[in-house]
Amino acid sequence: MMMTKTMMKKQTKKSRPDRGERTLATLRRRIDAIDARIVALLNQRSRLARKIGELKRERGGALYVPEREQAVLSRVRARNKGPLSNAALEAIYREIMSAALALEGPLKIGVAGPAGGAVALAARNHFGASAKLASAESPSKAVAGIAAGRWDALCIEDAELPALCAELQAGRLLVCGRAAKGISIVVRS
Repeated sequence: MMMTKTMMKKQTKKSRPDRGERTLATLRRRIDAIDARIVALLNQRSRLARKIGELKRERGGALYVPEREQAVLSRVRARNKGPLSNAALEAIYREIMSAALALEGPLKIGVAGPAGGAVALAARNHFGASAKLASAESPSKAVAGIAAGRWDALCIEDAELPALCAELQAGRLLVCGRAAKGISIVVRS
């Protein structure tokens, strides 16, 4: 079969990437370069977090510091110029902080409720994939667990907070924030 000039032009066109494909490839290479820088910066940040963990252990400091978490997230929101939403950046940074805390030491979170329940889901979303969640069978066992120092923090439904009253009033425990609507985070004071 003999190829006509039209057939040869079509075949040549198919073998050469069009302008859109070249642009797409260029943009993807730029993203790959940015990803390489992000990975390097995340590892640099993680090395610093590991050093902070060593200092915390030497000084007997708490692994989870809610004030620091809020300060980091506030700075991230203040610096955000888009197009990512503050909520998207906060989710990304929660995972970065979760991984960093795991390098400092295992972040143990008590959950007053069943594994896979609403409180556990809120705890996972707030503390990230690197946190170790442990379910308490009852609010009283949850209170005992956080008071005894078995966990760095406790997630509990607001409706169950009365079980913590004596510890809260005595100043041994502190509600420091929210994991989600209706779910509080409690730490030792």
